[in-house]
Amino acid sequence: AGISFLLVFMMLIARKVNYIRIMDKELKVLEGGDLEYEVTELGSDELYQLAHGINEMRKAVLRREEEERRNAQANQELVTALSHDIRTPMTSLIGYLEILKMGRYHSEEQKEEFLEISRQKAFQMKEMTDKLFEYSLVTGKMEETYHMERMEVDTILSAILDGQVSDLINEGWEVEENLSGYASESSVMADVEFFQRVLDNLLSNIRKYADKSGKVIVRAKEGEGGFTFSIRNRVLHEEALGGSTGVGLKTCQKIMEAMNGSFQVEKTKNIYCVSVTLPIIRPQGAGRQQPGQNRI
Repeated sequence: AGISFLLVFMMLIARKVNYIRIMDKELKVLEGGDLEYEVTELGSDELYQLAHGINEMRKAVLRREEEERRNAQANQELVTALSHDIRTPMTSLIGYLEILKMGRYHSEEQKEEFLEISRQKAFQMKEMTDKLFEYSLVTGKMEETYHMERMEVDTILSAILDGQVSDLINEGWEVEENLSGYASESSVMADVEFFQRVLDNLLSNIRKYADKSGKVIVRAKEGEGGFTFSIRNRVLHEEALGGSTGVGLKTCQKIMEAMNGSFQVEKTKNIYCVSVTLPIIRPQGAGRQQPGQNRI
């Protein structure tokens, strides 16, 4: 009986020693940096608890590394998007400064108007560069906060027509405004600053890729999906968009989705159309206007 007990005891000891050797080899794998390697878990004793604890620590480190990787990627994407968007008002600002320098304005009133637009573009650039500085040096974490507020559709259209569309016309583009019927009382929820960035991106793409001999058609309408603003233009050639990185369009899509809206791109041969849609907030019993006349 004593010999049998001794043999069983020696077998158990040998099994534990063998398990310790296995763990020793596997820990060396982890030391080499392969955190995906899973330590063998056997039995239910202290060695099992040790192996299980090591695996839990390994998984926690992997989760933390993945989170850091996602944060770094999000930070990089945001820096890229903001840097891209800064170029749009900068290009517009340079254009207006060139007009002022060359004296290509018709009156002192127009000169003051161009100066005010230049001032607004400069402040817009300052806001975005301030964000870059704040995100990268102060908070250390790149996050964009949306401040949603109620905006009347009439106000949005007036801002678009007096701002971006007016800029295109001043630059010599032929713009057709096609404003379908919509309820004058209708409103949408949006972040003004971010919506401005979307519009700036759309107009920037027109300047880069549109055929200036063709019309730029601006449409605004209200439907079941909400209030939709679209820009349709003819591109220079089928490969005109080949040089685009797509950063601006991805930024627009992300912004519109964050505001519970949508962003859609349609391409047919040499025609390019981009539409942005926001949900309508319409008072109960509000009527609809008759469709407006096209303005050219």
